[in-house]
Amino acid sequence: MTMMMRAQGSTMAWLVTLSLGFACGGDPPGQPDETSSGGASSGSAGDPSGDPSGDPSGDPSGGTMTSAEDTTTADSTTDADPPGSSDDTTGIDDSCGEPSDVNTLRLAHLVPDRGPLDLCLGRPDGCLVGPLLANAGQAAVDYEQIAVVEAGVEADTTIRWVEAGAADCETPAAALNEIVADLTGDPKTLMVSAATGSEPVVLTPLPEALDPGRVYAVLIHGADAGNLMVAPDGDCSMVNPFFVAWADVQPGTIGISPNGDVPYFNSAPPIEDYAIMVCQQDQKLLTRSVTLSPGDLSTFFFFGTGSARAPYGLVECQQSMQSCSVL
Repeated sequence: MTMMMRAQGSTMAWLVTLSLGFACGGDPPGQPDETSSGGASSGSAGDPSGDPSGDPSGDPSGGTMTSAEDTTTADSTTDADPPGSSDDTTGIDDSCGEPSDVNTLRLAHLVPDRGPLDLCLGRPDGCLVGPLLANAGQAAVDYEQIAVVEAGVEADTTIRWVEAGAADCETPAAALNEIVADLTGDPKTLMVSAATGSEPVVLTPLPEALDPGRVYAVLIHGADAGNLMVAPDGDCSMVNPFFVAWADVQPGTIGISPNGDVPYFNSAPPIEDYAIMVCQQDQKLLTRSVTLSPGDLSTFFFFGTGSARAPYGLVECQQSMQSCSVL
């Protein structure tokens, strides 16, 4: 009852804020490129039946990947770190040698009815590093959770999800394909979800360089649902397109704002305790109250199947992605 009363009382404030925000122009200098890899792109959802890079069967006998424990150096006089060791200065596992880059990876687990997961990364020479979360002393990522880890990455990195508690990287998690993606550059979000089934995706949300006088938000569609629209709470069939935050968001992708065709919502502040709705055509799937702070980036993950067992929901992560919570 409180949420719906707040929704009606705040819709006009939202509309005025949006109107002022978009009138001021919204795009910060150096508009980022939104990219995605794996099963989905900004244009379409992933095809779970597609043939991923690497061995889709996950059979370690295929010989395409080897763990760090199985690799040796030809120069026996070189002082090598023991398997699974970390560089003393960076804390990054260098058991496969020095990586091309070190990046922040956000691991999103949005698949109902499956247990916790960890992640392994493969180098172009076939050497595997991981499981990353276990090696970093972190718990595996469970449903509705987002984990953050620093890792050595390459332009062609093989991404292999493994079950929590795996002693090594040899056995992929069941029903999750391997993909190859460029994990260098801006921080990456690696997601498994009901939106793309067995095909994981890699997304590049808005980089963390923001105008401190504006508010920013990113929407990632990880639910078993059709294309989405997000707008101030009200009637899904009677929304003024000018006030839509995201429109026609396809499963497994980042939402594109119709106001500027950019992969984020951008407005003048304040946006505090505002009620928004998530619609699939004329059907309202979800209503939540959100607060966006100036100079901050909120990333919203829409997840679930709409069933009683896995209802639709939103996970919000603040700019650093170190703090995430289910709304």
